[in-house]
Amino acid sequence: MNDWSNFFGLFIGILATLNPPAAVPLYISALGDRPAAEQSRAVRATTLTVTVTLLASIWFGEIIFRAMGIGIDSFRVGGGLLLLLMAISMLNARTPRAKQSPEEAEELYD
Repeated sequence: MNDWSNFFGLFIGILATLNPPAAVPLYISALGDRPAAEQSRAVRATTLTVTVTLLASIWFGEIIFRAMGIGIDSFRVGGGLLLLLMAISMLNARTPRAKQSPEEAEELYD
């Protein structure tokens, strides 16, 4: 029973982190006008990339952390601070400082 509860807890954590339903609008906006073959190729490439990244993190994450001298608690604190800063930025509703063309800047403020 304990193994299944650990599995489901891990599965729900990964699902919450990846958040597949939130990725759907991104794919539609990025690939909506592309041919079906290109859309399929992009989805397969993204799926493979995410899978390899997750598996590499599972297999080699602890080794990489030890090599860099990072503990799991430090990683948790750093991740929490990053989430906090993102939340504060969202609450302030500031326009990101990303590079954009003048036309894109005008669209934001119309």
